[in-house]
Amino acid sequence: MPYPNLIIAGTPKSGTSSLFSNLTAHPEVGGSNKKETRYFLDKGYPLFATDYNYYKKGLVGYLSYFSHLKNSDLKIILEATPDYLYQTDAIPLIKNIPSNPKILFILREPAERVYSLFRFAQNNMATFPKQYTFSDFIGIVTENNDLLKKNPLLQNAIKHSRYYNYLVNWIDVFGEDVEVMLFEDMKKSSRDFLKIVSNKYGIDSSFYNNFNFLRSNTTTTIKIQIAHKFARKIRNKVLFNKIWKFHKKLNTKLIWKFYEKLNTKLMNSVKSDEDSIILQKIKPLFKESNELIKKKLDLDLSSWE
Repeated sequence: MPYPNLIIAGTPKSGTSSLFSNLTAHPEVGGSNKKETRYFLDKGYPLFATDYNYYKKGLVGYLSYFSHLKNSDLKIILEATPDYLYQTDAIPLIKNIPSNPKILFILREPAERVYSLFRFAQNNMATFPKQYTFSDFIGIVTENNDLLKKNPLLQNAIKHSRYYNYLVNWIDVFGEDVEVMLFEDMKKSSRDFLKIVSNKYGIDSSFYNNFNFLRSNTTTTIKIQIAHKFARKIRNKVLFNKIWKFHKKLNTKLIWKFYEKLNTKLMNSVKSDEDSIILQKIKPLFKESNELIKKKLDLDLSSWE
């Protein structure tokens, strides 16, 4: 069983799900059996996998995510846990993986990432009340309001978008094995972006000449938030098992698709005038971090301006 030689380690709401899907469609690429293994997250981090992690299973346990990969011709074996960027323990633990993995970060213009996280929380995750505007959300985050006391991922939305403070720790350890690319470039042309990634990591870029690109983990509009909260709980296998002991006989994917038709729809990508104004107002919060990234990596961030 192989260890990965490429890890997409950041950042959340920056297209990592789509990148994982499009890369693993390549015949020379094999992906983990779940996109986000979350195997090396710090204890106490909100997404820490309490049932299966490095501290319980050691490095050998990590191999279970790649046990299905039998093709010896694979040039890339990867997983994508975008919250690795914010971890402390993940850096030395991943550095000790025998395959010496390269680390890829996808960065998104910070204010836009915060906005995307806000909309995702209100809709797909149903973890932030629908009655609050984006302006309200920024106020709650900057004032450290108790409303987000139980949701540190949202509370840290601005902090986590000051990427330099986290990137520098990875670069100090992995050096030239760290690659940083931009979500905006992927959004502009998925084809060109995947060809660049292919050439960087030694796979045939011509595969993407006529490829139908996939979009994953997109934000949808939830019609009734309380119904979505309940549906997400039902989808949880533990609760599903408590309610219906015969749940394994049901086609849960088909049921979920039926539910989505009833209570979800594609989100309008056009921002309101108020949201656009707030986005411009918060951009200075990330200026120092962005400047340090440009200087450290000689990275062109003109698409963020």
